[in-house]
Amino acid sequence: MVNPVTQKAVNDAIWNLNKAVKDAAWNLDKAGKDAEAEVGRVGRDAEALGNAAKHYGEAVVKGTGLSLNKAFTRVREGKVVDALWHMGTDRVVTESDAAAAAAQESSILRTVGQVSASVYGGPTGCAAYAAWLAYYQSGGDVNLALRVGIISGATAYAMAGAGDIPTRNATGELVASAVAKRAAVTGAIGGLAIAAAGGDENAVRDGFLRAGAMVLIQEGYREYTKHPLSETDREGKPSGLKASRGDAYCVSTVVNCRTPPPGAAKIVDGEFQGWDQSKLDPSAPHVGNSSDLSSTFKWPATGEGAPIMTAISKIPGANAMAVFHDQWALGWNMPPGVLQATIYPAVILTYNGTSAPLMEMVREQAVKKNANSSAAGPTAAQAAPPDGAGSVILVNRDAIKADPIQQQRLEVAYSCATSTDDRSIAVEVDDQKKTFACRVVYRAKGQRTVPWRAANDTQYCYKRAMKLANTQVDAGYQCGVAFATPRR
Repeated sequence: MVNPVTQKAVNDAIWNLNKAVKDAAWNLDKAGKDAEAEVGRVGRDAEALGNAAKHYGEAVVKGTGLSLNKAFTRVREGKVVDALWHMGTDRVVTESDAAAAAAQESSILRTVGQVSASVYGGPTGCAAYAAWLAYYQSGGDVNLALRVGIISGATAYAMAGAGDIPTRNATGELVASAVAKRAAVTGAIGGLAIAAAGGDENAVRDGFLRAGAMVLIQEGYREYTKHPLSETDREGKPSGLKASRGDAYCVSTVVNCRTPPPGAAKIVDGEFQGWDQSKLDPSAPHVGNSSDLSSTFKWPATGEGAPIMTAISKIPGANAMAVFHDQWALGWNMPPGVLQATIYPAVILTYNGTSAPLMEMVREQAVKKNANSSAAGPTAAQAAPPDGAGSVILVNRDAIKADPIQQQRLEVAYSCATSTDDRSIAVEVDDQKKTFACRVVYRAKGQRTVPWRAANDTQYCYKRAMKLANTQVDAGYQCGVAFATPRR
């Protein structure tokens, strides 16, 4: 049975979605504003992606070094079997920890990871990825991770079923009422998923609209490119979100490539403009610049058949984006400058046509609900030793004694409290970076968790700690800086 708050949010969202579908001008204006806002984020997202990749590599190298040192120690102690066993398991743990930290640092990595899991693993893969990331985002809360996994898997399964609702008639023409039906059903599934994760009325409405918009994007993509945008294999064809396969298209006799079908090349005033994607196989590599019609053509470094571009086209979702962007560029006859500038909006549009943004909302709402929970339990002050009762600083220092790390120091701590509960948020720094550069330690309900850590960038922990403190304020807590160490 759906509770009244959820029912009201779903009803409101259906009304808003129907209004948006009927008002084409509103949709175009909103799409333009959303694209403009997203383009403004491209620099920050690219920087975060670069930093995340760098930190992942550094963390793996550092973790591998520590694992080797431990293995040598075990061998010297005569524990050869233990050394071999831990060499295998330590690597898995190190790579998992590093990958989770990188995903938390970059929204792009999180999205690509979720799409990959859903496309290749179906609802089970979707659930596994969501649970894995929620486990790290919650600081190791197994119960929360299982809950997020169950909600995400059930949502993916239900949305796959909704995807079977036909939206075209016998002649292949799009039927608006059928699209609205699929969007409403899919939106309801999304709203219920957010409600199950603990979202409030506004979050449920946003989840409904996001899931409904996903259907509109998918249908618009198909109408424009003539190829489906789906996380599952449909109509006897593999999902367009999967990695590219085979050679790119060209007419050259110098390089290996796929021969385009008749009429696929668009010629204007005797010059080749590009390929009509509706006539090509969407699974071929499409990331990069298209070839010309010269029989002596060779792929440049940025060409569709170049090694780097082909490698990028194998990232789940990247090739589907390129198919849409190439068709968009061809239809608008984009000049070079505009061609490059429209890549990022095409990326945003394509990935918003997947379930990844909704699954991100499910995780965020579940983790936020868990962090803001005020269930009965000992407070941080009650959990402290007698000589430090009520002291946020001593609570964290006591944790350091129980979990010693050389040269580790408490950098800053926030104290958050209501009339019935109090919590602490601390940033711990390891100057020697033996296991991490910094980590955020969160104490609530008598439990200590580590939601985030960084291998090198301490600013990452400061920002996360402040954001978590702001979340407590939004939940009705009063927060202040309880302790701060001057930066050295």
